[in-house]
Amino acid sequence: MNKQSIAFWVCLLMAGMVNGDDIDKVYRFAEKCSAGDEEACTKLAYFARSNPEAWIREAAVKRITDQSVLAKIARKDENKYVREAATKRLTNLEALAKIARKDDDDWVRQVAVQKPVMTDQDVLYEVATKDENVSVRRAAVQKLEDPIRLAKIAQKDEEWLVREAAVNNTNLTDQTLLEKFATKDMSDGVRKSAIRKLTDQSVLIRIVKNEEEFWWVRVAAVWMLTDQDLLANIAEKNEILEMRSAAKSRLTMFQDK
Repeated sequence: MNKQSIAFWVCLLMAGMVNGDDIDKVYRFAEKCSAGDEEACTKLAYFARSNPEAWIREAAVKRITDQSVLAKIARKDENKYVREAATKRLTNLEALAKIARKDDDDWVRQVAVQKPVMTDQDVLYEVATKDENVSVRRAAVQKLEDPIRLAKIAQKDEEWLVREAAVNNTNLTDQTLLEKFATKDMSDGVRKSAIRKLTDQSVLIRIVKNEEEFWWVRVAAVWMLTDQDLLANIAEKNEILEMRSAAKSRLTMFQDK
């Protein structure tokens, strides 16, 4: 629940428009449930499923551990904050997969994707390639393990943030592909990410010397150079201040070793 929602419900509570007794009951049932009282657990679950106020349901959900109850609430509650709270407490992979694929709210889907237990590569790839939201796709891409799938996303996704996530993924190591992304992607952000993973000095030098390239992309390549003579030359003679500064800093790194 965000700050605005909390403030809203606090105001209603103070005005007597919601039942303050219900939240007290949630706290009591939660305490007894954690001590092993099954009847209290049942009552707490009832509040989480059935209370008319979303903030009460959310408070109850945050104190429930029963995975079957949480899964049902995460799928069916009408309030996205309640579904989010339930999703955060879920550990069931099958339930999380359904939420990641189908929840109406972008953030709830992203929460499901980012759960540590969400490791199903087929589900993650489906989300990474089909979800309409950039942040959700990006979150799924960050957890992919198959370099072939990552390469496809890095080449085809329309959003540079998603392509960048694929390039940054440690499982994508193909130097030929990285060279392609470093020199041909339409986004300088993607190109810089690819440059940071390149190991072929000849490719890096070509990027550094390409005066038609954006200077900030060339700077990223400077930081990857190992030829100290070339770095010294750039530091002394390059017309671009940022290039000279990067080369000087890179040289210092070698001198400090």
